[in-house]
Amino acid sequence: MKKILIYGDSNTWGDNFLTGERIPEEKQWVNILRIKYKNKYQFFQEGLPGRIAGNEETIKTYKNGKDTFISTFRTNAPVDKVIIAFGTNDLQVKYQKTTDKIIEDLLWYKKQIEETQTVENNNFKVGTYTLQYGKYRACFNSSNCREFTLNSDGTAIFDGTKKYFRVENYNFGQGVEDVLHPAIVFSDTEGGSPGPNVYTPYVSTPDCLMTDGEIEFVNYIGE
Repeated sequence: MKKILIYGDSNTWGDNFLTGERIPEEKQWVNILRIKYKNKYQFFQEGLPGRIAGNEETIKTYKNGKDTFISTFRTNAPVDKVIIAFGTNDLQVKYQKTTDKIIEDLLWYKKQIEETQTVENNNFKVGTYTLQYGKYRACFNSSNCREFTLNSDGTAIFDGTKKYFRVENYNFGQGVEDVLHPAIVFSDTEGGSPGPNVYTPYVSTPDCLMTDGEIEFVNYIGE
């Protein structure tokens, strides 16, 4: 199911401009979409009356859209789409903003989304740990080191040979019997049986991974 974040003002919140109250949930346009597309999309309703696209509000600063966007975006992440649904409040005389400035502020959100997604798309999760795609050096001791590269398409180069990798729960047996741990699993074919090299952030720091019951120290060495 795809996820859509809607970041907006009173229209997104569901303000009744005649009464000043919030309109019933079933009549709010975000909830109408929720009902209509309940089997396809999940909507996150992040609306605030009076919110502006820029940061010109000096008294009720919580209405400054830029100040709270990144935290709101990351709180709801990952999302597939973001709808920026405001800008009219910026036309208030007290803000003295031109239409070009408002457009510039709205484009700021596009840039933030693209940059944030680029960073997040270059990472992947192994249990509670976040690792980057790129090159790693794994050393059990100074004379036993291996290098491997993890690519975003699921392929890997391990000891100079093309492999495939995935993250799955793995039973290491020795020392951790009958306990599954999130692990990086290498195989010769896509989705194939795990080979002898399996790594997991099992110990206390993300730079220490364990393979077949042995602790190895893994250092990220670049893209």
